[in-house]
Amino acid sequence: MTGDEPVEVSDFIEVFDPLTLPYKVADTLVNKKDKDSSVISNKIFVQFVPDSIFNNDFGKKAKPKIYPIGKAGLDKSETYLLAKAVQGNKKIIYLICLDKDNKFIAAMPLVVPDQNDATQQTGTIDKNFTITKSVQRKNADGSISEGRD
Repeated sequence: MTGDEPVEVSDFIEVFDPLTLPYKVADTLVNKKDKDSSVISNKIFVQFVPDSIFNNDFGKKAKPKIYPIGKAGLDKSETYLLAKAVQGNKKIIYLICLDKDNKFIAAMPLVVPDQNDATQQTGTIDKNFTITKSVQRKNADGSISEGRD
């Protein structure tokens, strides 16, 4: 998946390992170093997912490195892909949805780490394909505050 040649959508989806639901991804995974051998080239990625999904987070001309994390399906009607995008110090995990014909439907940033050591971010996909984004913050008094979306 590192070349410039067109590939079939089935080959593209195949590079994402199957996920066992529920699946939880934390900001610690975002900061983990990835092997360059697993990278998906931008030319291949944009054959199936528009690069505009990165505009708000990386800028309009950005071409982040894309690393496949995993995939899960909903009764063969939708496929969900988790991918990590990295450019410079910015690293984000995206959730991408494809329809039954493996055409792009939508994408969203699932985990966007900040530089605050007091916060921890997670994204979860449960067995019913409910998607939850959570941020926990350890307050100065030792208590924990949590926000969910």
